Amino acid sequence: MKSIYNYILMTIAVVGLASCDDWLEREPQTILTDEQVWSDPELITSVISDVYSRLPKHTDFTETGNCGATDVYCGWKDYAAYDEAIWSGVSNFDYEVRNNIINYPFLRWSLWNFTLIRDINLAIENIGKTESAKVSTTQKEQFIAELRFLRALNYFELVKRMGGVPLITTQLIYDFSGDPSPLRQPRDSEEAVYDFIRDELDDIKDKLGNEGSQTRANSFTALALKSRAMLYAGSLAKYNSLNPISLPGGEVGIPSSRAEDYYASSLEAAKEIIDSNVYSLYQNNPDLGENFYEAVTQKSNNNEAILVIDYSASQGLRHPFTLNNIPRSMRLDVANVSGSSAISPSLNLVEDTNIWMELKAA
Repeated sequence: MKSIYNYILMTIAVVGLASCDDWLEREPQTILTDEQVWSDPELITSVISDVYSRLPKHTDFTETGNCGATDVYCGWKDYAAYDEAIWSGVSNFDYEVRNNIINYPFLRWSLWNFTLIRDINLAIENIGKTESAKVSTTQKEQFIAELRFLRALNYFELVKRMGGVPLITTQLIYDFSGDPSPLRQPRDSEEAVYDFIRDELDDIKDKLGNEGSQTRANSFTALALKSRAMLYAGSLAKYNSLNPISLPGGEVGIPSSRAEDYYASSLEAAKEIIDSNVYSLYQNNPDLGENFYEAVTQKSNNNEAILVIDYSASQGLRHPFTLNNIPRSMRLDVANVSGSSAISPSLNLVEDTNIWMELKAA
């Protein structure tokens, strides 16, 4: 009897050890390895989608939380910081001062999202190295081109805020030697950053694919970004000379001699879009007021939209823009709730809009 008992115990132990080995060797259910991600076109697309979602936005109506708290960002209130709208909420947070701002705090417009740039660089390098049969050469080229577009777009957001910033296009790896100095990248000149943006867009615009897409970059999106960025650069080069602001290394300030070159690049890119007849101003409604509204809300049959954020309730992408902007006389929610009708258009903006509509009608 004792021997049978010992045999049963040994059997249970052996089975338990075998089961333990299987459990330890099983594939994780919530973690994807680099090999899995970079060898699957759908997973690579999800990485690129994440990059799109992380692009900087000056105002973001999707933020939730108590907008009166100092540690919560509520993008809608920034409209009241300029001449586009005035704060008209109920509660007495800090917002009424935005209707009469005398000066702006240091670093108000700063941006330093090099974490995003690092992630883009890593994605480009990993896609370039993949040997998966699932990812064709054409797909690899398009994925990399799209990531380079997003990197150029992000650098435009950086340079227009802060002038020259470090141009980093490869991952920086620390060797744990105790000396981090090789990782310290100096600021490039403002001129060099704009040149980088133009060169990147020229090189990738015919590799992007995504023809007809309004939510992913294609050749016309690249041309639109080039035109806009070069217009900024040309204007800086031309008008900075009137009241020069510059740093010795060119981190701020573009030589006035570059103005004509940048303006020509901007015009060339814009003309290519116009001449393609792919895009045109939205003119589907004879009522000019309704037409203006539809131009920024219609998703279909809208040839004016080049690159937009597509909010979709079915996908859980919502924003309370209407709630925050509807006139107080038209709101239907509970009285004295600051979550609605938070900002209103200024009288100057309303009158300017009316004048523009009357002139266009004439």
